[in-house]
Amino acid sequence: MDMINDVILRYEAEYYVLGHFSKFVDANAFFIYSLNNDPLIRSAALLNPNGSIALVVLNTSSSLKKFDVQWNEHYYSYFLPGSSIVTFKW
Repeated sequence: MDMINDVILRYEAEYYVLGHFSKFVDANAFFIYSLNNDPLIRSAALLNPNGSIALVVLNTSSSLKKFDVQWNEHYYSYFLPGSSIVTFKW
């Protein structure tokens, strides 16, 4: 939290999520298919106009979560701490 002119400024989770999207997802990007079987993991895959792909994954639980990422020949597992976000870009 920051204090500005006697006003307390608190950064909520949405602030950080927006930061991830704005850094890795371009204007006019399209949502593409993203399958997720864990209700505590939220994901969005997007196709940027330049052909790159961004996958943004959010762990809404308070505990470490493992998930798998697969895109064409790319396949790996990732461990995401609780209440955190990660972005993959191809």
